[in-house]
Amino acid sequence: MSAFTDAKSASPQLKQAAIGVVIGFDNLGHAVALAALVFAGEMIAGATIGMVIFLMAAILGTLSLNTRGPVAAPMFSNVQNVPIAVLIPVIFLVHTMDLNDSEKILNVLLLLGLTASYARKLVTA
Repeated sequence: MSAFTDAKSASPQLKQAAIGVVIGFDNLGHAVALAALVFAGEMIAGATIGMVIFLMAAILGTLSLNTRGPVAAPMFSNVQNVPIAVLIPVIFLVHTMDLNDSEKILNVLLLLGLTASYARKLVTA
């Protein structure tokens, strides 16, 4: 049998599992990239918690979209990155503040949390 016929004969559950693995790695890659961008330089200590937060946001967002019926839930992982791009200038200003590294990390996490909360209110209104 060729690889093509093997792929055609695979069960739907196997196909869905394979798609889930690919989407999971995609979400992980986005989380690592965003954390590296947001917590660069002196704030590198916050990169791990930032990555976990971005990854959990993608997982929870995808799960919440899946509970609402048939929708392209994996798109959420790409759409959630837009607010980060808008906040990059503000995050850069936090980087330049005269604070210690842990205070800078806390300020960035608070900024991300507050804007996510506000964006959620706009979407659900």
